[in-house]
Amino acid sequence: MNNLLLSLLIIGVLVAITTGCNSMKNGDSATVQPITAVELKEKMDASEDFLLLDVRQQDEYDFVNLDGTLIPLGQLQQRLGEIDAYKDKEVVVMCRTGSRSGQAARILAREGFQNVFNLSGGINGWSRDVDPSLPTY
Repeated sequence: MNNLLLSLLIIGVLVAITTGCNSMKNGDSATVQPITAVELKEKMDASEDFLLLDVRQQDEYDFVNLDGTLIPLGQLQQRLGEIDAYKDKEVVVMCRTGSRSGQAARILAREGFQNVFNLSGGINGWSRDVDPSLPTY
């Protein structure tokens, strides 16, 4: 009985180690961090080198935007090559409220992007906390 328990324990540890290593190979070790609109504004004002990635639809971007690079969430996986130069730089992902950008940020982290931030509250949060002259929807 003790040998059986020991064998099961060893197998469990090996599975956990193997799964952990595979996760790291797939980029799952990278984390997505939240960033507030005020913190993003500070980055912009300091002219920091980062990519602002807007994952909304074209009509949403045309209505109101922060001059980010537009790649709608549904096209992101196919268009990763366009932003590959930012794999080792900061990428701030945004949408209307922070939900779609959260999905996009997780995709980027999985694909090996190392410094990914999700804009909390999206462009509506930006309008509320930084620039109330921008419309919300």
